[in-house]
Amino acid sequence: MIDVIKPTLLLNKEKSLNNIKNIQKNLTDSKIELRPHFKTHQSNVVGNWFKELGIKKITVSSVTMAKYFSKYWDDITIAFPVNILELDDVIMLQEKIKINLLVDSYDVLEILEKKLRNSIENPNIFQDLVKNGLESSKRFTDEDVGKKWKKLIEKLTNI
Repeated sequence: MIDVIKPTLLLNKEKSLNNIKNIQKNLTDSKIELRPHFKTHQSNVVGNWFKELGIKKITVSSVTMAKYFSKYWDDITIAFPVNILELDDVIMLQEKIKINLLVDSYDVLEILEKKLRNSIENPNIFQDLVKNGLESSKRFTDEDVGKKWKKLIEKLTNI
């Protein structure tokens, strides 16, 4: 028996690999591409298990995690709305890898357009449509805002 004193991630590699293979098998006939979320294990050792099975894209939950995994992966989605206070790090990341961002307000999208104008590669932008208690009046509340989003996203992806 192992004496575990503090929170520790203990994984059964064989079971983990079988689970990944089962997910891949279930997606074989679909058009869904597996982009696993690495928020639980946060480990490149475990990440390599996915790589060994042909996974090429991942999801993380923060810019910090994206920075860590960018040493090993070249297509990363940050699964939380972009934090404009971390844009310098996002720009640094997008110069190294393909980065996908979630945006939850038109204001943030406008800031991205200004900050990313001179960058090498443009990120993929995903609209975060999750409603929460801090709902912005500019979040898809009318047709005009939706058109603005579409225009700005097209502009960002074609800079």
